[in-house]
Amino acid sequence: MRSVPPASHGAQAVGPCSAPRSSPARSLSPSPPPDGRASEWSALLEQVRACDDYVALRTLARRSDELVRAAGAPPGSVARRVALLVGGEARFLEAPLRVALRAAGIEPQLYRAPFGPLAAELLDPDSGLAAFRPDLCVVLPTLASIGAWPDPGDTPEGAAAAAEQACRDLLEPAAAFRARAGCDVVLGTIPPPSVRPLGNLGAKRAGDPVRFVQRLNLELGDRAPEGVHLVDVAALAAARGTRDWVDLKYWYHAKQPVRFEHVPALVREVSAVAGACFGRARKALVLDLDGTLWGGLVGEDGPGGLRLGEGTPDGEAFKAFQQYVRALRERGVVLAACSKNDPEVARRAFAEHPEMVLGLDDFASFRAGWENKSEVIAAIAAELDLGLDALVFLDDSPLEREEVRSLLPQVAVPELPPDAADYPRALERGRYFEAVSLSDEDRRRTETYRARHAARELEASAGDVASFLRDLRMRGRFRPFAPVDLERVVQLTNKTNQFNLTTRRTTRAEVEARAADPRWFTRTLRLADRLTDHGLVVVVQGLVEGDVLTLDGWLMSCRVLRRGVEAFVLNEVVRDARSLGVRELRATWEATKRNGMVADLGPRLGMQVVAEGPGRAEWSLDLDTFESLETPIEREPGA
Repeated sequence: MRSVPPASHGAQAVGPCSAPRSSPARSLSPSPPPDGRASEWSALLEQVRACDDYVALRTLARRSDELVRAAGAPPGSVARRVALLVGGEARFLEAPLRVALRAAGIEPQLYRAPFGPLAAELLDPDSGLAAFRPDLCVVLPTLASIGAWPDPGDTPEGAAAAAEQACRDLLEPAAAFRARAGCDVVLGTIPPPSVRPLGNLGAKRAGDPVRFVQRLNLELGDRAPEGVHLVDVAALAAARGTRDWVDLKYWYHAKQPVRFEHVPALVREVSAVAGACFGRARKALVLDLDGTLWGGLVGEDGPGGLRLGEGTPDGEAFKAFQQYVRALRERGVVLAACSKNDPEVARRAFAEHPEMVLGLDDFASFRAGWENKSEVIAAIAAELDLGLDALVFLDDSPLEREEVRSLLPQVAVPELPPDAADYPRALERGRYFEAVSLSDEDRRRTETYRARHAARELEASAGDVASFLRDLRMRGRFRPFAPVDLERVVQLTNKTNQFNLTTRRTTRAEVEARAADPRWFTRTLRLADRLTDHGLVVVVQGLVEGDVLTLDGWLMSCRVLRRGVEAFVLNEVVRDARSLGVRELRATWEATKRNGMVADLGPRLGMQVVAEGPGRAEWSLDLDTFESLETPIEREPGA
């Protein structure tokens, strides 16, 4: 919201399943008008994220299918093969899941397994699932998938043993399929029974069916192996009403495992986890201030007049929302502020209000001024080296939301309800920031961005670039893939777009297989300087055949661009490759929309161009004649 109210022409809020209206005419535009199809996709997929009606979602699914046929997949999406196995009838889930996956950044080819035992489909090497060769397998068990139940009068030890066995019956086939097929598995927890014969006495009986299923779900969370990710269907059912989750009439007649009205929420949850598996989750939350983080207008009311904290209902709601946002920041979501305000006045609110939860240090970028918000958001994306499709924008003003939707269709802009008490749910509905792992690098992300800002200021004050880089006192540790690094390797491989020779994505299973295969050259770089520890920022993978190493991938986090890292990495690759008897290094650049910055990486590092064509180049380096490149990075002892 702005401190000075917007002009009276206004804008209408967008409903959960209605298309946004076109924005009012304006004299300034931050960029050329977006492609019509991109805008159409953006509007449709935002409706999908907000839609809670099964029939409306099916309609959106048909519209999305028509749009794919007419114009191709949504911009920026990745094509993936996704299998769906359900402990019941799954036919009615197909269309909703397909459009929900599109909203999560995935253009899916879907396989629906026939109704039958889940383990049989997962374990049979000749099953339709095996022939499909999915990139991701979604398994949604039901109560019918549990083979044996404890007796209601069973002891705690007996019930625990039964839950452990039921857990193995679900996890072992999933893990076996993952190992054989090389794809990750998304496994649903199981909603407990909707009826309880023991009544309240069941709370004291270990063998009570509801307690047993709760114990089983806890076992799944504790025992799920790497590459088997959980979607918490039980928690979703509890939030929406366990007694209402399944219509038993439909279960007995058609083995339908969930009521129609809960399907949109279910496919959103599944698609969010699937998107996280493929690196499609959003990375940054851009926040308005007035009316979004607090009640009132800081430019008019002053810091002391803001409604925030104890004493008023909306003040408490705004404080709770800030606590929720702070929790997102602590798990790795980057925060940015975008406010129509005087910069110093906006900053004073954080310094002077006694119940402010967020501090200026929580924001990787803080921008206040009077420019159009679409312009500011584009500048924030550039400052953070993020694509627009990595951003989510929250603003209580329908006009501001409309402007950003219209001019930056790649940015996710959820609707905000009138009451701040509902803000966390409104943001959670879209599942924009879903994660399947949490690394140290994630938790340090805001600190890293602030260190980058400090480095830019240092660079601006330095006499020359070489002096600036020397003053950073960078240290690098280059080593083979270690077990502790694999989750971060998968994360970087699936999210990095700019400094990435091929943008080929890999699953956790593929990374594990390569790390264990002596034919594969797998290396990471951890980088630190006097400002911060950047963590794992480079991944190199390649296949050694005879005396030739052919790189399958070389990528680097955008947080350490322009630091001379690539020269250091090449020196280390050559050092390690020579120890393996390699005499020639080969690499290929394959063009994407965002990796043009590495189109000439090979020649810049002294490699020879051996083949060149539209959107592709092949390079070669003779290791016998290679001389180490100058680099400002010191090799960490013992690396």
